[in-house]
This record gives sequence, structure tokens and C-alpha cells, in this order.
Amino acid sequence: LGAFFAIYHLLLELLVWHTLHPGSLLRAMIIFGVSVVLYSLNEQQKRTASQLISLNYSSTHDSLTNLFNRRYFDTALLTLHTFPTTLFIFDIDNLKSCNDHFGHETGDSFIQSAAGCLSQCVRHGDILARIGGDEFGLIAYDCSTQDAERIITRLQDLLLTPARDNQNTVVHLPELSISHGYAVAYSPSDLPALYGLADQNMYQHKQAKKQKHLE
Repeated sequence: LGAFFAIYHLLLELLVWHTLHPGSLLRAMIIFGVSVVLYSLNEQQKRTASQLISLNYSSTHDSLTNLFNRRYFDTALLTLHTFPTTLFIFDIDNLKSCNDHFGHETGDSFIQSAAGCLSQCVRHGDILARIGGDEFGLIAYDCSTQDAERIITRLQDLLLTPARDNQNTVVHLPELSISHGYAVAYSPSDLPALYGLADQNMYQHKQAKKQKHLE
């Protein structure tokens, strides 16, 4: 904008006086130079801000699923102060077998499909994270046992729906199965045992499904 006004004043002086004063030319050159420098600084600031945003995002999110990562999840768990809050642990069943038989690319699609299902179960303000290779965690605030059961029911319904990609095309994958467990914290005294209890309940659910499959 400064460069524009500098050129404008030069043209105006030329039209009125039919000549250019050396001082006017020098002033215009200075204004133009300062404008170029300021524009360059502004562009650099934009690039720096963009880089900082990207760096912050990558430090808190999982690159495969775009969910929060383990680091962010653990921090949220350590600073928990809202009750009741329910901690869910989800684990994809037979992911290793899927990788062995269909390849890691299909395994990654499996993980992304699981992340998509779980994302549709999350309420606004809850924290869903990929906390391991085939494991996810969900911190659901103001969530009682009854609310937790509704989330589980929603997940089970979604698992019966064919998986779809970003173009809403049905993805033909092996059957997606997710084991789950949860524990509810009603007060700060429940927090130390919360993760272990949720993980234990998830493991029991996984074992129960294996036993049912054998019968």
C-alpha cells in the first residue's frame, strides 16, 4: 500500500509540474523500499506462524488417524478435575493377524476405520486418542455409567455398518472388531486406579469374545 501511494504521488507531481523533484523521487524510493521490507517481514511472520501451528499439531496428534496422541491423552488424564468422568480403553481385535495375512497397508486401513467408528461415538469436548498401535483411549467428561453404556451401544451399532473411506465409498476390509472396557471416576480418589481398571475390563471383554468364538 505504501509503494502504491509513493508511485501515486510521483505521477501526480509529474502531471502537475511536468517534472520530478529529486527529493520526491528519493522519498518515493525510500517508501517503496520500506514497503518491500515490511511485506517480506509480514510474509516471513505468516510462514513462521504456519510452521508453529503445524509443529504444535504434530506434537499432539497421531499422524495416521489425526486423533490426539498418547502424550496429549496422558496430560489430559493427569489434569482431570471434572466428575463423573469415564475412561474408555478400546483395542482392535486380531490386528496382527490382519497385518500378517493382508499386509500392513490393510492394517493401517483397519486402524483408520476403527478411528472413524470411535470418532462418531465421541461427544463434543471429549478426548479420543490413539494411545498404542492398536489401542485407543477416550476420556468422556460428565459421563456416568448409563452414559458410558450408550457410547458402547453406539459403537456396536457402527461396527455393523460397512466401513467407508473419505469419498463415502464402501471399503472391503476384514470384519472390524473392537474390544472395550471402561471405568468411571466419581471423585479424585478414583483416579489412581482408573486406567488399570478400564484396561482390565477391556482385557476381560476381549477374553470373553475369544471364549465365545471357541464355543
